[in-house]
Amino acid sequence: MKPTHARVLVTGGNGFVGTWLRRALHHSFGSECEVFATTLSSNNLNLSHSTKWRNLDLRNKRDTQELIAEIRPSAVVHLAAVTSLSEANQNTDTAWDINFGGTMNLATAVLLHAPEARFVFVSTSAVYGGTFKVTTAPLDESACLDPENTYACSKAAADLLVGQLAHQGLQAIRFRPFNHTGPGQDARFVIPAFASQIVKIEQAQKDNLLRVGNLEVYRDFLDVRDIVQAYVAALKDVPDFTPGMIFNLASGQPVKIGDILSALLALSSTKIQVEVDPSKIRKDDILSISGNADKARKFLHWEPQIPLSQTLIEILEARRKAAVD
Repeated sequence: MKPTHARVLVTGGNGFVGTWLRRALHHSFGSECEVFATTLSSNNLNLSHSTKWRNLDLRNKRDTQELIAEIRPSAVVHLAAVTSLSEANQNTDTAWDINFGGTMNLATAVLLHAPEARFVFVSTSAVYGGTFKVTTAPLDESACLDPENTYACSKAAADLLVGQLAHQGLQAIRFRPFNHTGPGQDARFVIPAFASQIVKIEQAQKDNLLRVGNLEVYRDFLDVRDIVQAYVAALKDVPDFTPGMIFNLASGQPVKIGDILSALLALSSTKIQVEVDPSKIRKDDILSISGNADKARKFLHWEPQIPLSQTLIEILEARRKAAVD
C-alpha cells in the first residue's frame, strides 16, 4: 500500500526507535517516501539508508519553525525525547524543555507551516502510572493518566497538549507504546542491561556475578520492529480518522522480569550467579503493567508479530557482535 504522506520528517531519527523506523519506512515505501530526520548531532550517524538529515534542537522555537517551513512535510513522526527515567529525574528542566517544550514548538510549527501534515506523536504507557496499581486488567486508552515521575509527567503533558492542538486543527495521532526493546537499545534499559552484563561475563571482562534490580515485577514487552510498524501504518489511510486519536501498543501479556532474565541466562553457556542490587530497585515500583491494544488492531490492522523469545536471542547476539567489532 502506498503512503498517504510522502514527505516524512522523523525527529530523533538517529535514536533506537528512530533508526528502526527509518528502516521500516524505506522498506515499506521505498522511493515513494522521502524521509527527513532530525538529530542534535551529525556525528556517528547511521547513513546506510537514504535519509536527509537536519541538525535541530527542538528547544529552539525559531529553528524549528524554519525547518518545518523549509521541508513542509506531509507527515511528522515525533520521537525525540528524554526517554530514560533516571536521566529525566536527574535533569528535570531538560526533560521538560525537550519532552514538553520541544513538542509544543514542533506541533505549533506544523500547524503554522504544514497544517495538512499528519502529526504522529509518540507518548508512552508510563502516562498511566498509578492507574496500573488499582486494576489488574490491561489498560485501554480510556484509563486515567496518573504519571508518577518526571519522564511520565512531561510526556503526559505533551500528550495532552497534542490532544488540545488537535481541536485547533493539528492532524494528530497519539501513540502510547508499552515497553519495547530490540537489538540496538542501550544498556540503560533492563533487557539490554542484562544482555550486556552476560556478554561481559562470557568474555571474562567482569566477575560472574550479574547484578539486578527487582525481578518480581511484570512488564508488557514488544519488539521495537513491531512498534515501528504501527507508526508506518499511521502514515497510510486510517479508517474513520479523527484528529487526536490515541492508540495503545501492547501485547496484553505481561512477563515477569525474572523470567526474562532466566531466558537470557539459558542462552549463555557460562555459569552466572545473580545478585539483587538494592540500588537498582525503584521505590514504590509498579507490580504489573499491561495494555489493551484492541483499538490499534481495529483501526490500524496492527498486530505484534515477533515473539519475545526471538527478540531476546537477537539482543544477546547483537551484544556479542558489538563486543567483538
